[in-house]
Amino acid sequence: MELIVNGEKKVFQETSLSMCDVFRLSNVENQGRVSVQLNDVFVHQNGFDITRAKNGDRVDYLYFMGGGEKRIRPKEKRRTDAFLRIAPGPAQRNRRD
Repeated sequence: MELIVNGEKKVFQETSLSMCDVFRLSNVENQGRVSVQLNDVFVHQNGFDITRAKNGDRVDYLYFMGGGEKRIRPKEKRRTDAFLRIAPGPAQRNRRD
């Protein structure tokens, strides 16, 4: 199976991997401090062990860091609403509204 992990193509022997499996195989440390997107949708931390990536999926992860501030000039601002979609956690998936 091929995945794009943080912009880099990686080949895995498995046909389906959970986010925890991707972390383990990619040597990601401090999983509790990682934010993950699967195909541009944020994955809730409670779903890391059940959310699965398939062949061709894109997985991006970021470590939370503190400190510093960067001021953005108005012409550099960009729309961020496209990045605010969050996949439901396991408790919300089975709930009917």
